[in-house]
Amino acid sequence: MALPLYAATLFVSAFILFLVQPMIGKMILPKLGGTPQVWNTCMVFFQTILLAGYAYTHFVSTRLKLRQQLLVHGILILLPFLVLGVLREPFDLQGWTPDLGVNPIPSALYILLVIVGLPFFVVSTTAPLLQRWFSYSGHPAARDPYFLYGASNLGSMLALLCYPALIEPIFRLHEQTMIWTGGFVLLVVTVFACIAFVWKPATTPHVDEPGAAANPPPPADAPAGDKPVETGITAKPAPVTAVKAGAPKHAPVVSLAPPAEEVNMLRRLKWVALAAVPSSMMLGITTHITTDLSPVPLIWLIPLTLYLLSFILVFARWPVVWVDEPHKIMVYLQPLAIAVMLLSDFMHWGHSYLRIAIACNVAGFFFTTMVCHGELAKDRPSTRHLTEFYLMMSIGGMLGGMFNGLFAPNIPYLFEYPAAIIAACLLRPTLTEGGWLANFVAGLIDPSAGEAAAAGKKGKGHKPHAVRGHVTPNLVLTLDIVLAVAVGVLAFVLYQIFYDPRNPEAAAAFGFGVPLMISCAMLFRPLRYGLAIALIIFVNAYINARADTSDLRTRGYFGLIKVSTRMDERIGPFKQMIHGHINHGMNFLKPKNQEEWGDPKKDYSRHATTYYHRYGPAGVVMERFCWFKEEQNYFNSDSRIAASLVGQIMPLSGATLPADAIAAMWSEPPFATIGLGTGTMASYARPYQHCHYYEIDNLVKRLSLEKSWDVSERLRRNLPQLTYEEVGEKNLRAPHFTYLRDALSRGAHVQVLMGDARLRMALPYKSHYEDPEMGGGPMDFYHMMVVDAFSSDAIPAHLITKQAIAMYMDRLTEDGCLCVHTSNRFVDLVKVVADVASSLDETVLDYQGRPLQLVARRGHDNAPFKGNVGHFTSEWVMVYRKTVTGPDGKRIPNPWGTNLREPAGWRRAGGQGQYWETPPVYGRYVWTDDFYNILGVLR
Repeated sequence: MALPLYAATLFVSAFILFLVQPMIGKMILPKLGGTPQVWNTCMVFFQTILLAGYAYTHFVSTRLKLRQQLLVHGILILLPFLVLGVLREPFDLQGWTPDLGVNPIPSALYILLVIVGLPFFVVSTTAPLLQRWFSYSGHPAARDPYFLYGASNLGSMLALLCYPALIEPIFRLHEQTMIWTGGFVLLVVTVFACIAFVWKPATTPHVDEPGAAANPPPPADAPAGDKPVETGITAKPAPVTAVKAGAPKHAPVVSLAPPAEEVNMLRRLKWVALAAVPSSMMLGITTHITTDLSPVPLIWLIPLTLYLLSFILVFARWPVVWVDEPHKIMVYLQPLAIAVMLLSDFMHWGHSYLRIAIACNVAGFFFTTMVCHGELAKDRPSTRHLTEFYLMMSIGGMLGGMFNGLFAPNIPYLFEYPAAIIAACLLRPTLTEGGWLANFVAGLIDPSAGEAAAAGKKGKGHKPHAVRGHVTPNLVLTLDIVLAVAVGVLAFVLYQIFYDPRNPEAAAAFGFGVPLMISCAMLFRPLRYGLAIALIIFVNAYINARADTSDLRTRGYFGLIKVSTRMDERIGPFKQMIHGHINHGMNFLKPKNQEEWGDPKKDYSRHATTYYHRYGPAGVVMERFCWFKEEQNYFNSDSRIAASLVGQIMPLSGATLPADAIAAMWSEPPFATIGLGTGTMASYARPYQHCHYYEIDNLVKRLSLEKSWDVSERLRRNLPQLTYEEVGEKNLRAPHFTYLRDALSRGAHVQVLMGDARLRMALPYKSHYEDPEMGGGPMDFYHMMVVDAFSSDAIPAHLITKQAIAMYMDRLTEDGCLCVHTSNRFVDLVKVVADVASSLDETVLDYQGRPLQLVARRGHDNAPFKGNVGHFTSEWVMVYRKTVTGPDGKRIPNPWGTNLREPAGWRRAGGQGQYWETPPVYGRYVWTDDFYNILGVLR
């Protein structure tokens, strides 16, 4: 009865422990901008609280008697009810708003601590504490309860898989919190059942060793520091027999080596390292795939699932004892998996063979995690040190998460993944102390060494792992370093020999493939193998850095940004921004001859490019606001004076015009853009026109509004970033992207409002003259609004929910148009926007009581176009009101329905597709703030 009860309790504990993580991540995502870094921040928090829970478990289990432990934990497990529905809803984040325009990590960690810290802490203590209590139960498997950790991780893995597949598509966030609360109630009931089971002494104490006391002291009365939990474990090195946990009754008895007893500082550090590397690698491979390969949605599920699966396997004792033969197989296969993984990256398989590249990386990660966690399982201590063992594992997991989540974003390179790979190679077990090469070298140095080794073979033989002859540790260490350096040099030389700019993959195949295969032969010596892999990775990084022509490479909370200068053969140089894996805009440079500035035939610095070009859907909408149709987006469109000035001058000349009405007009209708990028939409801004941006990343803002430094100075100093003081004023240049600066110089009222768009837009508005960087979005103001904040194909779903679009329509004028950029390789966002627009029917009113009966039109342009200068094919959904109020106060059809026409220069690619079409309405893809399901709209 004890084993099923404890296994079920651990399963429930782990299930709700991992159920709360994606749920809270989904709640906090709308507040932080919806990037993958949000998940890393949540992981750091959860790992830190997990460490606190394990520290508590270790304290009570080593300082308190058993019944004292049961009393203390019985009280502690009831405390979360104070925040789970007694005074308010569970996990209520409604009143929290992070600081806008600054690093949100401190604010996010604080609110997570306040809202979810106590429940998560209490649940996290269950796994190690119940395993410790189980060792008091007298069950035959109680001598080595680590197998219960597999049941715990099985619950974690199932929760992780069930959330996106079953829970998220069916239940709203409020319902999910209630489900979690119900799961916590079930956990409390089962924990108290476990407490009752061990409150009294076991009726039949388990005895393993012959000659052991038949009736040891009752566990409940054992004082702290005694060893009742180590029944059946002696100092004898001989293996003991035990029943496999979970095995059928007729299953054969297996032989298990008793866990080692001595625990010193070196062993504790080993536990920490073996736990830290897979934790860091798990987050690193997610960043690597979404940044360097392709931003695949929900890709984080795969590494985390395999991470948990590794724990289930390595602590398993049925149907096989994994730490025996299966672990040996993993140790031998890991170098081959790492070699294939690295070679797939070096040859850039992600460009042509994406699925194969992802599979190679995932396989390398899984084999590495299995080796690290297998070494942990092999080195597990006796139950006396069980809680300390889990505490060290938790410290390692937290350090790995903190390294990726807090430290790595401050370095402008994605280095954490290669660093974890190198560390994993160095942490491999030593399979031989010397080897044939060491004996051969020793024989060359001292021939008597070889004779001694030969004499040893004629006798009783030699131990395969012992150092033979005159092989000294210094000799072996020297060979480790020399051979690793030789492999690195070989990689560099082979790459240079086979390099061909027309076929760089061949150079990578020979230059790195051969050294990687040689390194696999070094698997017996972890130092030798780890150094060889490190030098191969370094050589590849050096070659890539030498070929990298980026002007700027920087990284922050929201991802990696690169700015590069490229050349167009017809026009000239331009700068482009790569955010993660996606091209987020390009800006042509001004001609060197200043006399050509402003000439639309020679100066393309104001030319709208990428997804915002004049023939694209967004450009077609902006054309309605243009006074000069034939030269849209060029400089002569600005050669006029503002309408308000006309209204003031005309009465002085005696002309009879509606002066009051003209004086109250804007020069051009104001518009807003969610997502700054390179600021391309500012190319449409004209004098006196309001152009508002909502941007969450300060790094992106600085690229358009702050002066940059001279690239030659950066390269000369070999630094990724320099301050103005380091470079000097003489080396400062204009911003990397000049759209915003030029719009300001034209007299446009450009404002960049920092923070999440929905949070910032909800604030009271302050005009450009009051404070250009403060305030929120004015009501009933914009005539056009662009939503394009999907960095690296990440989906900030809260920006296209029903509540979000209703909010946008309040900020738009009655005849305004909302333009949502839906270009995405993986997710069909058109379904979401169309269904949300349809759900906002005449029964839904705006802030003035006007009906929000909306129409959605899908626009899709197919390049090439006439000129085709920097044009990218794009897909947009335009949302506008079906009817507006006419001059007589009656409702009339919205003129947008007739103004959305195909542009004159548009041509169908191969005669396929339509430019404008009405997307189908399904009704089942209506996303709200508490319900959205990305899995349901994957392409």
